[in-house]
Amino acid sequence: MSSHPTVNLRLTLDKKNSTPVDVTAVADTGAQSDIWSLEHFLKAGFKMSDLSPATLSLNAANKSPIQINGVFRAKMTGAVGSQNEISCRSMIYVSRDIKCLYLSYDSMLQLGIINRDFPAIGSFKNNISNKKVSADPQANVTLPVGSICGATNDDGGICDCPIRTIPPPRPDELPFPCTPENSAQMRDWLLNRYGSSTFNTCPHQQLPRMDGPPVEIHIKDDAVPVAHHKAIPVPIHWRDQVYADIARDVALNVIEPVPLGEPSDWCHHMVVARKHDGSPRRTVDLSPLNKFCKRETHNPEQPFHIVRRVPRDTWKTVIDAWNGYHSLPLRKSDRHLTTFITPIGRFRYKRAPQGFLSSGDGYNRRFDTILTDFNRKERIVDDTLHYDTDLNEHWWRTIDLLTLIGNSGVVVNPEKFQFAQKEVDFAGFRITPDRVEPLPKYFNAIRNFPTPSSTTDIRSWFGLVNQVSNYAQLRDLMEPFRKFLSPRTPFEWNAELDAAFESSKRAIIDAIKEGVEIFDIGRPTGLRTDWSKKGIGYFLLQKHCSCDDTDPDCCPGGWRITLASSRFLKPSEKHYVAIEGEALAITWGLEQSKFFTLGCPDLTVITDHKPLVKIYGDKRLDEIRNTRLARLKQRTLPWYFKIIHLPGKTNPACDATSRYPAPTEEQDDITESLVLASIQRQTNSITSITWDQLVEETQKDDSLQSLIEAIHAGFPPESRNSPLLSQFWQYRESLHVSDGVVIYDDRVVVPLSLRPSVLEALHAAHQGVSMMGSRARAIVFWPGMTADIEQVRKNCRECIVNAPSQPTSSVVPSPPPSTPFEKVFADFFEIAGQHYLVVGDRLSAWCDVFTSPHGSPQSGAAGLISCLRNYFARFGVPEEITTDGGPEFIASATEEFLKRWGVSHRLSSAYYPQSNGRAEVAVKSTKRLLRANTGPSGSLDTDRFLRAMMQMRNTPDPDCNISPAQIVFGRPIRDAFAFVNRLVKYDNHHIRPMWRDTWEKKELSMRKRYFHSIEKLDDKTVKLPPLQPGDRCYIQNQSGNYPKRWDRSGTVVEVHGFESYTLKVDGSGRTTKRNRKHLRRFSPIDSGPNHKSTPPSLPAPKSTRLSSIPPSVPLQPSSIATPSLQPTASVPLQIPSHNDSPPDGQFQIDTTPPVVVPSTPNPFMSPIPTGQGQVDTVPSPQPTELPSRPTRVRRSPKKYEPESGEWV
Repeated sequence: MSSHPTVNLRLTLDKKNSTPVDVTAVADTGAQSDIWSLEHFLKAGFKMSDLSPATLSLNAANKSPIQINGVFRAKMTGAVGSQNEISCRSMIYVSRDIKCLYLSYDSMLQLGIINRDFPAIGSFKNNISNKKVSADPQANVTLPVGSICGATNDDGGICDCPIRTIPPPRPDELPFPCTPENSAQMRDWLLNRYGSSTFNTCPHQQLPRMDGPPVEIHIKDDAVPVAHHKAIPVPIHWRDQVYADIARDVALNVIEPVPLGEPSDWCHHMVVARKHDGSPRRTVDLSPLNKFCKRETHNPEQPFHIVRRVPRDTWKTVIDAWNGYHSLPLRKSDRHLTTFITPIGRFRYKRAPQGFLSSGDGYNRRFDTILTDFNRKERIVDDTLHYDTDLNEHWWRTIDLLTLIGNSGVVVNPEKFQFAQKEVDFAGFRITPDRVEPLPKYFNAIRNFPTPSSTTDIRSWFGLVNQVSNYAQLRDLMEPFRKFLSPRTPFEWNAELDAAFESSKRAIIDAIKEGVEIFDIGRPTGLRTDWSKKGIGYFLLQKHCSCDDTDPDCCPGGWRITLASSRFLKPSEKHYVAIEGEALAITWGLEQSKFFTLGCPDLTVITDHKPLVKIYGDKRLDEIRNTRLARLKQRTLPWYFKIIHLPGKTNPACDATSRYPAPTEEQDDITESLVLASIQRQTNSITSITWDQLVEETQKDDSLQSLIEAIHAGFPPESRNSPLLSQFWQYRESLHVSDGVVIYDDRVVVPLSLRPSVLEALHAAHQGVSMMGSRARAIVFWPGMTADIEQVRKNCRECIVNAPSQPTSSVVPSPPPSTPFEKVFADFFEIAGQHYLVVGDRLSAWCDVFTSPHGSPQSGAAGLISCLRNYFARFGVPEEITTDGGPEFIASATEEFLKRWGVSHRLSSAYYPQSNGRAEVAVKSTKRLLRANTGPSGSLDTDRFLRAMMQMRNTPDPDCNISPAQIVFGRPIRDAFAFVNRLVKYDNHHIRPMWRDTWEKKELSMRKRYFHSIEKLDDKTVKLPPLQPGDRCYIQNQSGNYPKRWDRSGTVVEVHGFESYTLKVDGSGRTTKRNRKHLRRFSPIDSGPNHKSTPPSLPAPKSTRLSSIPPSVPLQPSSIATPSLQPTASVPLQIPSHNDSPPDGQFQIDTTPPVVVPSTPNPFMSPIPTGQGQVDTVPSPQPTELPSRPTRVRRSPKKYEPESGEWV
């Protein structure tokens, strides 16, 4: 353990009156949780009652489980040098299986022991000292606490922000004498002292957690969940940075990945837009969730009432909170409501989201709670002011305030820190030592309204006054201007009109001041905006009438003016189209009036541009194609308002201020200018084209000049059919003009003359179409750009030669076969020097293997045809055969054979075995089978090969659980497991039910056919008596020159059943197996020991009896012969030799006439002894003699020729 680096810390339980304990902790970057030894925990003076039960299960590095005895929350503090400290809060688990305190990776990040890029070589290069380190590996190393952040900035540099710490303790004395002259120096000292804590605005470090309960999300009962399950693609050139930002926010504990397997009822889109420096800005559009949320209303006081409470002639300090929403923890059970989807997965917020409806209310409520015990302060929205009459006390109270809010998890913007001043700007007001008044920007639009120089100017001013005034004296003051409302009155300007004009301006300013003073955040509030080619303006009104209508034009004088402001357009804004200008007015108006509108529960925005009602209404950011409009709406997400449309003629006040804007001394809103500058930089970075060239060539391009005119005119309908403009019609919503250059979706529209240069620059690296397109889509645009890029790539010889392999194409399945052996496959393969052919069925996977040795008849096309002919004979001719197009398969003989039998030949592609995948699978399986089951020379004539083939055919397919044999035969074939076939046929689960049903039907049909045949043959069959071993018989010849003759005799030596007998032929002594039909028994007459019986030369007597089937023998299909109704014709017997012939009368032929008997038991028939130990069955009545067989002319049999299809 001594070889591990350790740090010395002070540990304090998160409970009242807890005593700090000094501990030594092991720095373990592999630890995911802080864990402490139970023994050391108790030795430190803690008790088991200090532990809370824990359900988390932990494992050691060797995967062994760690038993958790409890958990407690504590603050760990370490010293930074001799004066500063850094601390963090953590959940520490306690286990008796641990021998010391281990610090987790997260805790080391918060304590500044490692930076967020760990492990990264050189990330702490600024901290490397020249001190020598002991080479003793057993030395106890103490790591330094506190350092710079060291993270990588967007520009590639190293972030030099200090590691976040808790505020330092209160100093014993002030660093400078407390005088007004030293206030600036004291301000710098405070910024430095609290630079790592309260003023630490580092974006790479985890924000502190604000004290107070987590923010809760309450959904309305009628809420309809909105879930998007397809992420919006991120441009390729932004992907790495966007994904890195997501990982950073996960490390900052702002978001977390959604656990695997957890569904999302609510899932929002992540939208990526360009920032002013060209980098991406991620935004989660929570507007669908805000629509169904119950707001956590924290109703602040009226702004004017707050500032009026500040005493006059006091020292005042104003602080502005920074990025406070992400300091608010979000209730764990509500995190799923903030889920958003990205191309790399789903994430959800752990802190309050920026665009959530109640984030502002939750932040203000908790901030007010933190400052409850801090006296002499006022707070509204982000601004907090505290005041004192004594400067020394004010300095000390500022230190106490920065310490308090720093320890409570609030970060302050150092750039807006106003310290120890008599006059400050606070919450939209300027507080001076003797008065409080609205900021000049709220009425400069009136004060600086230019003197009218035409009748039109007078009418504009008259409309402004008439709308915002609710005093009779204003109407009296404007009486001299009334005559100019008539077009017949010529313009003139005199001292009387000028005095009335100035008086009316002062009266309106007074009305604004009064409106500010009586502003009530609970009243219905309206923001009216307008845009012109010169400037933008807004008026903030509040309802003071009792009308039911909530529109600002409900009644004359019902809505009183609160604020008014206007400004000139910036150079980058002068080329905005109408919809963009009107959107700019709305966004700017909300931001300028944030102290009065942010958090307003009943806020209405009124515009005279109707398309903005949908864009600022329920349209999501990802649905807005115009990136400028998307950015403008994105800036309004912290406000919750409804937007309505009223005609421009009802809004003369805003119209007047926008047409005659007032100059402003405020810092310009240069966001769009910076965006345009980033576009210029990126354009110059990928091409050698300068911005001046773009402007010059755009002026020369007739189509782009017409396009600029159409953009300024709002794309009139006739431009849709214009030859020059029709190609831009579908992009009209995202087109605008900046500095004489047409911009589409933050991309430069390249003039026709510069497009070849752009294409050449894009193709300089000889990248593919996708990479060229992704780079081009980030910066340039023209209709048909993708086709031009593809053409450049196609015409590049270098790219064609060095092109990478194409990806595997998608599977194109062939039509599946419907029956076995309808479609087959075949392939040759070689194993162990032997060549084989495999032929198989695509449906059942039944495979047959044939040998194909080189030089044998089984090789080449002839051997292939022989194998296929054998295969077709067994399984039928298929409709299609699939091969890889080898020489044997494409030979003319093979093609002719397949064509003759009507077999379609499908060839797979060369060098692409996937196109004949079934054959390839069969070859693999067959190769495995053959390796250990063939003979020495690769012969297939072995028992091992037979056993293997039977096993393969009986093996079920893993997908359908049916074997090839079951598909083909409906049952497993008999293999090495012969006992399976002894199971009952109809109960055997190895046999498919379809086949069992088929067999049952077949048996019923055969039984029916059998009885029909018996009935038909009942009167036409005879029963030949069975023979016994030793019986002498004549044998009817069935071949040779004399067929059908009884020219041989022999002795029965074996009875086989089914009327089959084996006889030993007289003379030759050979044995032959004959049917009972071809044997005629006779009884020889023995005259002496040397007597030899010879068949007589007389013709055999005619037999007039018919054989019948003995009842004891079961009926076999082969034993059912076609009976003849005629008696057997007489056949003369040939005598082979004189010596073998017996004397006349010395032999007796069995000429007992047979009797006709039925094959089924008949009660009218009785058995009769035959005299040879056999029993013949004869009918009780006398048999009837059958008629003799008529003679007929024998004709030569016809033969069938398959080639002609005829009988010849």
